[in-house]
Amino acid sequence: MKRSTRDRWWVGIPLIAIGAMILFRQLGYDIDVGYIFRTYWPLFLIWWGSKESPRFVATGVTPLLDP
Repeated sequence: MKRSTRDRWWVGIPLIAIGAMILFRQLGYDIDVGYIFRTYWPLFLIWWGSKESPRFVATGVTPLLDP
């Protein structure tokens, strides 16, 4: 199955962010991942939902009724 460019971005951006956090930690900058997650968890849910919604719109399936 061929993956679209948009799907690659959804995987690539988080991987780059994780790599940047590891790099900053190695350079001596302390990034508290727990604080970031506790503060911005609603944005992570919105981001995930926006990733999933085009698939449901394209197929015409309501997410609540999809098994």
